[in-house]
Amino acid sequence: MSSLFASLISASSQWLSRQALACSRRLLVCLLGLSAVAVVGATSQPLRALEPSPPQLLFTLSDISPAGVLRPQFSEQTQAVKLAVTAIETLEFGDIVAFDLGTLGRIALTIDRANELKNGDKVVEAHAKIGGSDVQLLLTFSGASLFGYLKTADEVFQLQAARGAQDYEGWFYRPTSLQGQQLQNDYVLIDHSVRDERERFPLLSLQNMSHKEDALKIESLNNAQSDLYSSQRPSIESAAVTGLSISHMFEKRAVYRGGSVVAAVTVTNTSASAANGHYFELYFLPEAAELSWGAADCKLTLSLSAQKVLRCNLGAIAARSVKRVELAVSTGASTPSLLQSTALLDETLRADASIRVVADVRLDSDLDGLSDFNEALLGTDANDSASLTTAPTVIDVIALYSEGAREAYSYGVETRINQLVAVANQTFINSGVDLLLRVVYHGAANSSDSRDMATTLDDLLARRGDAFNNIEILRSEYGGDIVLHFRPLEYAASRCGLAPVGGYGAEGDFSDPSERRYAAAVLAIDCPLDIVVAHEVGHLMGLTHSLREDGEGGTFDFATGYGIENQFATIMALPAAFGTAAQAGVFSSPSLACGDSRCGIAEGEAGASDAVSALNLVRHQIGRYSDSILGRLPARALKTLSGKATKASIAIGASRDGLRSLSNTVSVDDLVSLQAEVIVDPKHIAMRGSVHVLLALESSNDIYQLSSQGKVHLWDGTLEGLEAFGGSAPLNAIEQLTIMNRLRLGSVFAGERLAVFVAYQVASIDSEGEESAREIIYPQAPYWLSIEP
Repeated sequence: MSSLFASLISASSQWLSRQALACSRRLLVCLLGLSAVAVVGATSQPLRALEPSPPQLLFTLSDISPAGVLRPQFSEQTQAVKLAVTAIETLEFGDIVAFDLGTLGRIALTIDRANELKNGDKVVEAHAKIGGSDVQLLLTFSGASLFGYLKTADEVFQLQAARGAQDYEGWFYRPTSLQGQQLQNDYVLIDHSVRDERERFPLLSLQNMSHKEDALKIESLNNAQSDLYSSQRPSIESAAVTGLSISHMFEKRAVYRGGSVVAAVTVTNTSASAANGHYFELYFLPEAAELSWGAADCKLTLSLSAQKVLRCNLGAIAARSVKRVELAVSTGASTPSLLQSTALLDETLRADASIRVVADVRLDSDLDGLSDFNEALLGTDANDSASLTTAPTVIDVIALYSEGAREAYSYGVETRINQLVAVANQTFINSGVDLLLRVVYHGAANSSDSRDMATTLDDLLARRGDAFNNIEILRSEYGGDIVLHFRPLEYAASRCGLAPVGGYGAEGDFSDPSERRYAAAVLAIDCPLDIVVAHEVGHLMGLTHSLREDGEGGTFDFATGYGIENQFATIMALPAAFGTAAQAGVFSSPSLACGDSRCGIAEGEAGASDAVSALNLVRHQIGRYSDSILGRLPARALKTLSGKATKASIAIGASRDGLRSLSNTVSVDDLVSLQAEVIVDPKHIAMRGSVHVLLALESSNDIYQLSSQGKVHLWDGTLEGLEAFGGSAPLNAIEQLTIMNRLRLGSVFAGERLAVFVAYQVASIDSEGEESAREIIYPQAPYWLSIEP
């Protein structure tokens, strides 16, 4: 069998075609007939030029209110509809579907993507060009429910339905309140400077902490001025005693490791008399970094506890004047990631300051578009522009939901979550952000929905209570990078979500362990804004709303949304803040067009707003918060039909515990999952191609392939006889397959070994629709799965 695939691709090797018989030791029909589904990038047409099919209406109007699906609360132009189950379940790449939208007339869209998710839900995407504008359709459906999102140039429509005997029955409507009010006051800032204060200096306990046991401080911009967390602000407000006050600050929000920064201590005399004989002492900073102070009257001393302290005499301070002492702070390899400093005036008045010491995540030595920092993460050569990976980052999501969320979507809470995630993924694609959100776990978390979102987020970040105390276990078992908890809307605050701003002020460096811990958000599952997941994940990845709303960016100065007065606002920005109701369905970027205007401003220009660049810079770090389960699959050595070298990768692995761990040996009673991941050669990305899955039992000479419908067919051994696992379409950078999904094999396969081949092929199509060239990438040897009694 080791040379089996060599015969698979040999046109001279002919296997007789025969009809599959009933299940036996020699046949895989019963083993895989109901289990094979594609996860990402699978479509369902043969490798040939497609002929357009006549449009089919996606739904018909109904005069009867659907049973089991309440009329959406935030809706208008609401219409009961029916969708034929057989029509929905057979939608595939190249099909044309149509909507009748009243004054907009009939809109016909072509399906260009049909994916299946880890839990078996299917996602269908379709597009059309109407009057020069893009129209997009996104459907997510299961055996119980269906959700849809239709975006035209000016409007958004939504669809939700439950499955009946013959039809999905539900509502097609235009959601109201799309100005984005539900996404204001929806982020918090983590003050990293308080995380270990109790162990370092008792005076610092004067700061308010949300949870003393976690040394965590959370503040919401809803209750603060927009400059509350400006790096120039002392961490404790100055206090005036006998006419003097003290403040302490660093000149910027972060400093690159190995660089230097200015720290300033300012003493203000508000009295009508001169002040003499005063001094301040600086704690913590002298122990952590090298300091120089120019002509200032300062010297290093030791406290009674042998702590290094800088003492600076202030001399005379004239009436109603200010004295400022500037210190040059030099960092090095041993400098902690957070520099904290406390200044005490006459051992009475106190001010604090802190600054993050970060890596340079933007330097790109070989100018290949991937920074040296990210190339180090990915294992490529930062000095070789040819050493580059173009694969998108996969961010794995732990999706939790409350009892209220389950009740709101009793006919499909997981499918509703998958729809919101699918809209986010489409938003990333539309914006040019190379990342994919992938839900690896759905589960109930019984957090009370009667409490506000701030309290729920507080518990989530602190891992408090039965609802959230197992989060780290879930992240470890399922490889979750971020955690999203879904609950109903918070009506009192008109709030759709709440999330920390990741890497705030850290110049894109998310390496501090606390960043991973706080990569969690609370979202309203019934939010009328389908962009809610994209928006809140944007916060987790370091974005603020806009400079107009918040005064500064998040992890970078330019990591923020954008808008133009009376025209539009991008995903992160609040349209009402720009006097408009138009929400552009993209993240800010000067490379994108929003009507006749740019969707952002480039870094380096005044008002820089470029969320796309910020997200692309930090995505690799977020995607490595946890070790991906699929990322652990063992890669196979590859060959090509042409004999040329390839940068592709094909990995296959099996599990008997829901992908918590991998095993090459399973028993007949195990619930077996079999996964594969194809990383497409960069030169083949977006080329027309197809993925193939072939299987054989060691005891048999028969070789079977999985069809686009999940059925098993005997292969005839010819290239022409190869049938695509999910059809052919432009290849994604990453193609992920679920070949078995928790399947019990049964005693008939006891003692067998199963050989699994996964390959892909590409072909150029000439102007007449004929193949002009073909390349096949395949493993040198099969993946073997042993099946024990």
